[in-house]
Amino acid sequence: MSDEIKIRKSFLGGFNREDVSAYVEALAGRMRKVKEERDRLDEKCSENEEKLSLLSQERIVLQQRLKNAENELSELRSGCEELKTLSESLKQRLEQAEPKAELYDSLRERIADLELNASRRAMEIEKEADERADGIMRRCGDYLSNIKSECEKASSDTRCSFDAIRSELDNLSGRIELLSSFLYDKVENFNASIFGSAAAEADAGADADER
Repeated sequence: MSDEIKIRKSFLGGFNREDVSAYVEALAGRMRKVKEERDRLDEKCSENEEKLSLLSQERIVLQQRLKNAENELSELRSGCEELKTLSESLKQRLEQAEPKAELYDSLRERIADLELNASRRAMEIEKEADERADGIMRRCGDYLSNIKSECEKASSDTRCSFDAIRSELDNLSGRIELLSSFLYDKVENFNASIFGSAAAEADAGADADER
């Protein structure tokens, strides 16, 4: 050792006391250092044991996760095979559907053209219908105007006729009154002439009887 202490011999025999004391103190110091190092190593060993325990637990967890991952990987591989099979089936179906898709596209274009033509035709028909409706409304308006004019004229003529008829009825009523009065006078005169002569004859007969 570099710090090794050499013990010298004494002149009186034996070893030098100072060298022995220094050597003992050096050994004690070394022992303290060794003890401290041992304690430090023990503490570190305890820490490492705790870490090892934690690592063991983590290893168990990781092993379980690995097992789960392997199971999931197996399921994914199985699912991948199923998807591959499904993909092949879909690919075949797609190849079979391509002609139908082309036909569908063609029909869709034709339908779009038909819808466009139908829309244009509908607009034209609507325009024609509006024009016809306007014409019908104008003709109806003219017809109603004519009817109104005819009604007004008929009403005026009817009123004039009514007034004329009423005037004639008034005249006829006056004539009927005159005729009634004339007939009444005639009947009175006739009754007077007939019944008056009969009474005179009756009176004359009564006078004759008395004589």
